[in-house]
Amino acid sequence: MSHFKQHSSDTAPSGSTSTLKKIEKEMGFIPNLYRYMAESPAALKSYLDLSDIFAESSLSKKYQQILLLAISRKNECEFCVAAHTMLSIKVAKVDQEIIETIRNGHPTGDKQIDALITFANEVVEHRGWLKEGTVEQFLEAGFSQANVLDIIVGVSLKTLSNYTNHITQTTTNDEMSDFSWSKSKY
Repeated sequence: MSHFKQHSSDTAPSGSTSTLKKIEKEMGFIPNLYRYMAESPAALKSYLDLSDIFAESSLSKKYQQILLLAISRKNECEFCVAAHTMLSIKVAKVDQEIIETIRNGHPTGDKQIDALITFANEVVEHRGWLKEGTVEQFLEAGFSQANVLDIIVGVSLKTLSNYTNHITQTTTNDEMSDFSWSKSKY
């Protein structure tokens, strides 16, 4: 049971009210993550601002969603795996076979995608203390130094959401139920 309240635009602190109204108008619903984050206007604003910054990163929209999906899977965040599965399909148009392979924790067979996921998983698992040669291998796979730094932005973004979801025990919204994922199955 969560010790945190899921807010609506009617119950949220004043610093989160207009943000929740805007999200609901744009998306047609308020993701449960945002309902919990609304308790802290700073947390909600930080997550949304960093999301906007990450959207302008050197990674393509496809690679952004693949990265966020892979990190969420590595962190076993059921809510974010569902959310980034939905966004990967609907926004980034990632092949569903690739998505399922990532959700299952297996290599995709695409050398560049696998290099992206492997690098991101190393960053998450070792908290940035990478093994000798990891950066060089990533760069040799066709990525840039800017991509390395932008992956750190993605890891930061997912740290905010994945950890919030773990602590608040966020459940997947009904609107995302077709994309549900459970860490217990994998």
